[in-house]
Amino acid sequence: MEVQENDQKMIRADYYKLVRGQIEHVQSMINQRIIWLVISQSFFYGGYAGVVNAPKEAKNAVFSGQQDVLLWLLPVAAIAACISVYVGILATLSYLPSLRKKFERFEHADDTDNDFPPIDATKLVRTMEQVSSILLPLIFIAAWVFILVKQGMQ
Repeated sequence: MEVQENDQKMIRADYYKLVRGQIEHVQSMINQRIIWLVISQSFFYGGYAGVVNAPKEAKNAVFSGQQDVLLWLLPVAAIAACISVYVGILATLSYLPSLRKKFERFEHADDTDNDFPPIDATKLVRTMEQVSSILLPLIFIAAWVFILVKQGMQ
């Protein structure tokens, strides 16, 4: 009888490691997407600042037209980048609860005591962790929309 309990604990331990590994992988993907977002936005803001600070009279009429295009294109491209990263983050965040639920169903399949630490943080901590992942893309989008609106009013 003891051998079967040890075998069950080993199976549960393997399943715990598998699900925990998936959660860590998903959280790592979210962190990578946030880093990509911040880096991409710094390039967009740098490019936009360069165009805004360019001399009023371009060296060539072609460059003048390109400056006008870039004043609109850079914010639109930045917003598109934000949206694509945001969709990826939301998709990844939606996967985490299913992993936790799968483990909880497996964990409660029998009535034995479970010696494993929680598979993930508490709900409050998870919510607090997700705030930056959810809000940061929206903040960048709002900033670019503000720039576009302000630019359109001039």
